[in-house]
Amino acid sequence: IFEDSHSWTGGNASGDLTMVEFIDYRCGYCRKVAAEVDEVVAKDGNIKLILKEFPILGQESDLASRFAIAVKQTQGGDVYKDAHDRLIAMRGAVTIESLSALARDMGLEPEPLINRMNTEDVSAEIRSNAQLAERMRVMGTPTFIIGGEMLRGAPPQGLASVVQEVRAATQG
Repeated sequence: IFEDSHSWTGGNASGDLTMVEFIDYRCGYCRKVAAEVDEVVAKDGNIKLILKEFPILGQESDLASRFAIAVKQTQGGDVYKDAHDRLIAMRGAVTIESLSALARDMGLEPEPLINRMNTEDVSAEIRSNAQLAERMRVMGTPTFIIGGEMLRGAPPQGLASVVQEVRAATQG
């Protein structure tokens, strides 16, 4: 879960705590918690963040994840994070047309990205994450793995509190 060849990694690559998030761009709770995730990782400074594309809420979810993965595979991690942030905030339907417009807004040529979305490389990443989720009994989004703790949904006490609790448990 913490080491694979495809997941986007951000935050502090050598941080003392790893946070994995299974995400779906059409998930309302993922959208609500996205800013908090970024804030906790930035303020803490010692968290490695790993995002796992887990499109489970239908065709629009699948299209959004395929677009994000295509961006990552062709443009790299920084551009992926920009696409991720824009997809999380995106309102309206996710369609080939809206994704093409998003690519243009990002200064990217849409056609190569749209063409890549249905390649085996993109499908393999989605399949790998789905298989991992099944083995771990992850059934919804967001699901966080923080250290050794699994949290289903957005924690009501806030991610910063969970990070503190996990650190306290591992240090004491």
